[in-house]
Amino acid sequence: MALNKPEIGTIMTVSTAHLTPNTLKRLETADMYDSTFANIACYPKILDGENIGWFIYPCIPSSQIHEDIPEDLKAILDLAEFCNASVICLDSDGPIVDRFLGLKAYPH
Repeated sequence: MALNKPEIGTIMTVSTAHLTPNTLKRLETADMYDSTFANIACYPKILDGENIGWFIYPCIPSSQIHEDIPEDLKAILDLAEFCNASVICLDSDGPIVDRFLGLKAYPH
């Protein structure tokens, strides 16, 4: 019997400051079983009982997502695809990425 190697992915971490308040609210209502985004699995990132961000697993390439995805989240999905990241970590203490990579930062 041949054994398959495990799948190994990469995580891209960026700040939640790249998301508008409206997108943050949509993520807060998403959960791992009933996401508000059909092609994205969202899991809250909890530390000491507090939500500090999300882990996002795009189920299909960002170029194939044609649903109602906010522009700020779409830019993050596009950047993750460009960087070959299979998981996105949105973290309140994550790095604010240079805007020349297509991301904006919003005051919260």
